[in-house]
Amino acid sequence: MSYCQKASLRRICRETLTHTTAHGISSILRSKSTFQKNCWIVFVIFVITCMLWQCSELIIAFFQYPSQERITLVNNSKLKFPAVTLCNLNRVRKSLLNSKYSFLKKELPFLDNDFGSNLTRDTENDHEYSYSLDYALSKLSIENQAEAGHQLEDMLLSCKFHGSRCDKR
Repeated sequence: MSYCQKASLRRICRETLTHTTAHGISSILRSKSTFQKNCWIVFVIFVITCMLWQCSELIIAFFQYPSQERITLVNNSKLKFPAVTLCNLNRVRKSLLNSKYSFLKKELPFLDNDFGSNLTRDTENDHEYSYSLDYALSKLSIENQAEAGHQLEDMLLSCKFHGSRCDKR
């Protein structure tokens, strides 16, 4: 490093330390007398020593904090079957709308698409789709609406809990 580079680096460090917000360091550099500088140096060293001591005390206390873990494994073979709800987000079966309820096709022009492949996922299309589906389904009786929906037997392929088969109870 040349003399100019050293002087420039020293000037940058002095300027940075003079304007730093770290308490005491800027006061060391701004002090006019040697006595004030030495007092500030002793004070800053004392404060840093206290900070390091306090941090070490906290770390030691943290690692000495008593802890107790107890793990108990219980094999409960009489555990009740949990409540499970299966929902299909498609409100109706497309196959049934294409066959038995084909008269609704004029109300649902999007049925000609492979469901979801040509539809974009923006809220405007979702709203139009939902509104037209609601309108078309309103033309069916409650029983026919239930029939057009997805049945548990079609969605639930198998169910076992604790090695036993479960059903739609």
